Amino acid sequence: SLNTIDIFAYFLDTNKVNILGTGHLADIVFKPLVIGSDSISYNLNECSMFDEFDENININGTRAAEIIIQ
Repeated sequence: SLNTIDIFAYFLDTNKVNILGTGHLADIVFKPLVIGSDSISYNLNECSMFDEFDENININGTRAAEIIIQ
């Protein structure tokens, strides 16, 4: 839909099956049309994570980022 970015990430390392905490997910590069500020947020209802046994992992908390265009 409009104003939506789909991000797919895969981690297929057989040596590191237990990852804890947060980390870098993606860089979003765009050309702004005007100056100002806005935010990016994740729709956690549309996010899914699975472990090495293909079992669902709960995603706790909220995630967001602020965008400032000067």
